[in-house]
Amino acid sequence: MIKKIKSPKYKLKYLPLGSLNISVSDSMLHKTPNVREIMSAIKDKKNIMILADSIEAYGLHMPIIVRPKDDGKYEIIDGQRRVLAIRHMFARRKTGTQPFDLPKEYEDIRVPCLVTDMNYEEAFKLSVEASRTTIKVSSKNLENRLMEEYDSLSKRLRNAEQKKGN
Repeated sequence: MIKKIKSPKYKLKYLPLGSLNISVSDSMLHKTPNVREIMSAIKDKKNIMILADSIEAYGLHMPIIVRPKDDGKYEIIDGQRRVLAIRHMFARRKTGTQPFDLPKEYEDIRVPCLVTDMNYEEAFKLSVEASRTTIKVSSKNLENRLMEEYDSLSKRLRNAEQKKGN
């Protein structure tokens, strides 16, 4: 009989919006685990704008999952579209601001986040799984590419751990 559902350890924190990294350099292609960008979070502007309207009207119902970075900021594992929507929500309040740029005066607004200390492999896997269950992967090639990247990373990490143990 199952007595407890398996879950990573998380700590709920309200983090400044400006401390959540979502720039292009934070994509999986640059070796961080968030794969939302690859799955067209920014290209999906219309849906992000609809999400921004929903968050503004009803609030944020799902915390952002993040992990701490060495520079004191946080890397988004799951929730990039929500963060983009929140940024857009504040950007449209200020004239002359680009759609997803966060105006300085809104950087300290606190956002509910689940902070985890999972390693890169665990974060990448969670991000892939969250993306697969949230949006349809229209291209089998993209899904295969993500799984190949995950398999390659797993192999490199196992090799590094074996070398460390010897």
